[in-house]
Amino acid sequence: QTVPRETRDKEPRATKPQFIGAGPDGIERLYAQSWLTHYGLRAGAGVPMTTVVAKSEMGLRRSLFTTACVALLALAVAVWAARRLAAPLHSLGKTARALGAADPGARADERLPGEFRPLAIEFNRMIDARNAVESSRRAQAAAEAANHAKGQFLAHMSHEIRTPMNAILGLTDLTLRSSLTDEQRRYLGQVQMAATSLLGIINDILDFSKIEAGKLELEARDFTLAPVLERVRSVVSLKAQDKGLALVWQVEPDVPPVLVGDALRLEQALINLCSNAVKFTDHGEVVLRVQKLASLPDGRNMLHFSVRDTGPGLSPEQVAALFTPFTQGDPSTTRQYGGTGLGLAITRQLIEMMGGSIGVHSTPEHGSEFYFKLPLATGRHESVEPHVPVHGHAADDAVGQGSSWAVNGVPAALKGARILLAEDNELNRIVATDLLTHVAGAHISIARNGEEAVAAASEAPFDLVLMDVQMPVMDGYQATLAIRQVPGLRDLPIIAMTAHAMQRDRDQCLAVGMNGYVTKPFEPAELFTVLGKWAAVGRRLRTGETP
Repeated sequence: QTVPRETRDKEPRATKPQFIGAGPDGIERLYAQSWLTHYGLRAGAGVPMTTVVAKSEMGLRRSLFTTACVALLALAVAVWAARRLAAPLHSLGKTARALGAADPGARADERLPGEFRPLAIEFNRMIDARNAVESSRRAQAAAEAANHAKGQFLAHMSHEIRTPMNAILGLTDLTLRSSLTDEQRRYLGQVQMAATSLLGIINDILDFSKIEAGKLELEARDFTLAPVLERVRSVVSLKAQDKGLALVWQVEPDVPPVLVGDALRLEQALINLCSNAVKFTDHGEVVLRVQKLASLPDGRNMLHFSVRDTGPGLSPEQVAALFTPFTQGDPSTTRQYGGTGLGLAITRQLIEMMGGSIGVHSTPEHGSEFYFKLPLATGRHESVEPHVPVHGHAADDAVGQGSSWAVNGVPAALKGARILLAEDNELNRIVATDLLTHVAGAHISIARNGEEAVAAASEAPFDLVLMDVQMPVMDGYQATLAIRQVPGLRDLPIIAMTAHAMQRDRDQCLAVGMNGYVTKPFEPAELFTVLGKWAAVGRRLRTGETP
C-alpha cells in the first residue's frame, strides 16, 4: 500500500515515526516509517486499524474481566472478614454494655477467635476486679450496718439490764436501812454483794461488746491523777483489809499531777489490775507505782503504771493466755475466785485504745507485776472539773461531800427540797421516792412521762427535776427542751437519770440543756451528792435567796 502523505491529524507524515492515516483505498491504518539512510530511501508499513483495535479490545476485555474477578474476590473476602470481625466485636460490645449497667452476671465469651480471645479474657479479669470491689463495698456496708445494729442493741440492753438492777440494789439498800434481824441483815447484805458482783459482770460484758463493735468512746479532758488513784484504793481496800494485805501507792515526784485523757478508763484499768492482785494474793502486799519514763517529742509524757503483788505468780503458759477474752490463767481459779476472764482482755483493749501497751512479769511462787505504758499530756489545774463517779460513769458538775454541809452522808440542801421525779418505771419510782423522802427528807412529786413532767413543772415551783431519759409519750430530751421554753424555767436545774451509759448519751443530755447526769443503778450517797448541789441552786432561784 502507498503510504499516505498526511496523517489522520492532517500533520505531515515526516514529522512522526508512527501515525494513523487513510491509504488510497480509504482504509485507515496504523503506519510506521523509517529512513534507510544507506540507500537514501524511507520505508513504511501499515496495519489496518480494525486489526489493531480488535487485539486491544480483546486485551482490554481480558483486563476488565480479571479486574472484575479480583474485585469480586476482594469484596467476598471483605464481607467474610467483616462478618468474622463483627460477631466478636458485637459480643464484646454487648459485654461492655452489661458491664456499664453493673450487671453482676456480665461475662465475655472466651471462645472468640483469634486475637479476640485474649481481649475477652482481659474483659473478664476487669469484670472480676469490679465484682470484687463491689463485693468488698457491700461487705463493708453490711459490716457497718451490723456494727450500728450492734451498737443500738448494746444501748438497748444496757438500759434494759440496768433498770431492774437499779431497783434490786435500791430496794436492798432501803431494806437494809430498816429494822431487821441480824439474820435478815446478813442475807440482804449477801444479796447486795451478789447484785453488785452481777452488775460488775454485766458492765464487763457490755464494755467488751462495745469495744468489739467500735462503739466505746474515749474522752480527752484534764483530770487530776490523785483522786483517780484514791478511788482505786477505795474500791480494793476493803477486800485487802479482809485478807490482811498491805496496799502501797507510790507516785514519783516528776509525774504531772494534772493530765489529759480519759480518767474513767484509766481508773477502770487500774481497778482491774489492782482487784486481780488483791484477789489472787493471800498474804503480803500489793504495790501500785506510777513513774514518768520520758518526755515525748509531741509534748506528752510517757508514764509507767505498774501493779506488783506477792501472790502465787504465773507460768509462761498462763501468761500467754492472760489477755485472751473469757480465759483465765488457771481454769481452777474460776471456782475458787470467780470472774468472767474479761477483766484483763478489756484492760488491754482500753490501754491500746489510749495509745499505750500492756505486759506482765511473773515467776511462779514469786508474785506478778502487771504494767502498762501510756502517753498522756500535761493538763492545767484551773481546767479540772471536780466530779464523782457513778458506777463507772462520771456525774457532771457533782461536788465532793464536806462535813460542813452534809449530815449522815445527806447534803443539807436536800432536806425539804422540792423535787419533781419524772420516771415511768414503777419500781424505780419507789426506790427514788423512798430514798429522797425517807432518807434525804425531800418533798417528791411524780410524773410518769415527759408530757406530765412539762405540765407539772409549769404549774408548781420546784428546786430541781430528776428526769428519766427513756419514757413514753415524751422522752426526757423532748421534755427538757419543752421545759426550757416555759417562761421562768430556763434555769431550772434538770438532772438526767438514765440507764443509758454511753458517752454519746451523756453528751446528748447536756446538749438539750440538762445540768447533770447520773446513771442507773446509782448508789444513794452519789445520787445525794449530785442532787444536793443542784437543789441548793434551784432553791435560790425559787426563793430569790442570795448565795
